[in-house]
Amino acid sequence: MIANLNRYAATLAGIALLLMAIVGALDVVGATTGRPLVGTHEITETLMVIAIFMALASAQQRNAHIRVELFTRQLSPSLQVALSVFALVCSLACFALIAYFGWSSTLRSISTGEFRQGQLGFPVWPARMALALGSTLMVLQCLREIFVGLTTRSRAEQP
Repeated sequence: MIANLNRYAATLAGIALLLMAIVGALDVVGATTGRPLVGTHEITETLMVIAIFMALASAQQRNAHIRVELFTRQLSPSLQVALSVFALVCSLACFALIAYFGWSSTLRSISTGEFRQGQLGFPVWPARMALALGSTLMVLQCLREIFVGLTTRSRAEQP
């Protein structure tokens, strides 16, 4: 189930990247003809948050985040798993805080009708919701991997 949610979120991130490219291209074409696209900055800002946060859990699931293994390669497999679980717990704590405050901020933004000032009055809540949802997916992915890591470690320690 988490894998499917991550895939849908990553698809949404890809769509956001595609839309950013289209909006940027339209703005450049418009600027050369004297009519730049109104609200390009605000739209791109929101799409950037969607692209980044909606892809986090999928990258974690595929083990695609940057990792320095210079020293950990030399450790025993059980110690490597233990360090990996520790790193996941740290990630879980950070993303749980981001998710908590992200959801709080999203609900506040929706209830107050918060808009970003700029060329185009743009609601703030979609970007905040993407941050909160992506962080929540990352928390779920970390929990899943911690569980897998702990069960793997306990199996490795059995005689």
